[in-house]
Amino acid sequence: MYISRLQFAKFIIWLQEGTASGVSFLLIFDMFLRFQNRRGVLGFLIYATVIELFCVLYMKLQFKCPACKRKLKVSQIRAMDKFICPHCGWDQF
Repeated sequence: MYISRLQFAKFIIWLQEGTASGVSFLLIFDMFLRFQNRRGVLGFLIYATVIELFCVLYMKLQFKCPACKRKLKVSQIRAMDKFICPHCGWDQF
């Protein structure tokens, strides 16, 4: 199975949003319920931090058009079914 760069970029966006919402959910639950499993909470926070850093670095380095080298916004990539650069019209990502 082949995954295109556009599909992988959409997956990175989904992963980053899911991790951020999971961390916020965990922190709010921890404030109200005071989890007893500290090792599990700490492990999840470390895992979430690593995933978040990977996603941010990938977005920073790879979310640009190969032809005109301009940055692409997350909202532009999320709305695309097929890659077409909004700046120069390049159709290969």
